[in-house]
Amino acid sequence: MRARRVAAVGIALSAVLCGRAAAQTDEPVWGPARDAARARIISPAVFDPLLVLPLSPEPQAVVDVHGRDVSGTFHAALRNGDDSYGMLVSAPLSQDEGSASSIDPRGLRAHPSLGFDLTNVIWHPRAAIAGGSVSAPWALFLHASYQFNRGSYEYVDPATRAPRSETRLNDTASALGGVQFLANGDDPGYFAGFSYTYSAVFHDAATVDGAIVGGPSKVRGNLLRIEMRRQMPRRRFGINPSYTYDVSSRDKTADIATYFLFTPSHAHDSTRLSAGVRIGHRTGADGGVFVTVFAGPVFGPHP
Repeated sequence: MRARRVAAVGIALSAVLCGRAAAQTDEPVWGPARDAARARIISPAVFDPLLVLPLSPEPQAVVDVHGRDVSGTFHAALRNGDDSYGMLVSAPLSQDEGSASSIDPRGLRAHPSLGFDLTNVIWHPRAAIAGGSVSAPWALFLHASYQFNRGSYEYVDPATRAPRSETRLNDTASALGGVQFLANGDDPGYFAGFSYTYSAVFHDAATVDGAIVGGPSKVRGNLLRIEMRRQMPRRRFGINPSYTYDVSSRDKTADIATYFLFTPSHAHDSTRLSAGVRIGHRTGADGGVFVTVFAGPVFGPHP
């Protein structure tokens, strides 16, 4: 009798353990399920409301306002599996001479520009056979971008006092590596990234009696940037702090952007709106404390 009880307990325990093992068994995710997991897990973790270094392929636009200095940016990408090939267009909508220097270490904010980027995501989402939930404990990001402007500069020749005009190429090139971690269910977790940006932008010479005397000079920058991105689960509230150090000028920029992401119309839930504020401080002659407000639409499937 006792042997039968022991056998029954053993069979029951084996069944429980087998059930747990089956529940824990998972399989790789491909096809539409992978696309849905990417929109739910990956895109919220790397969302960039200011489009400084966008990593999400969904079309997005933003208008950033700093007093009378207003800039507009649009980014969209064509996705192919875990790769995306993007295009970025940026232009000043209103300018205030000298006000953009503290908020734009790369110097292209004052110029209409066109950019291209490539983003690769390395991740291995898996779905539990029992329940079908998809998880991705980590994801690696590799990103490269190039942005340029051909600007016309007019000035007075300092020797002959004759008017001159030159066309110069302003450009920046960036490379970023980052990792997403602590993603769990509906919580996209955290993203931490490190990037390097080379910047070469021409600046006008000094003004004498209302005229620019002398040709433009090239100002180079070599910027190292550390950033974190965090979007709260189910609340559509995010916070993105960053720290930038310019090796060339030794200027430092620390800022933090907070934003809300919401759907203005439930009849068109494929369009969302992000709005927020950025506060920061930059060292150097043109630095100081700065505050900008921003808003813009985000298009694509709602995660």
